[in-house]
Amino acid sequence: MAERWISEWRPDDPDFWEAGGRKIARRNLVFSIFAEHLGFTLWTVWSIVAVQLGAYEFSTDQLF
Repeated sequence: MAERWISEWRPDDPDFWEAGGRKIARRNLVFSIFAEHLGFTLWTVWSIVAVQLGAYEFSTDQLF
């Protein structure tokens, strides 16, 4: 079973990288890239939607 928490992290130790640190770092990098991509995509889509909402007439109650 994969370890869910990083209990030991020695990035300056070459032996640590060979013993499994590289695998942990790569997994964290992949998840970080995915999370950043997802966040940026949602932010961009919402920005486009928010600008397009100006084309409609909304009452104050509908806006809030």
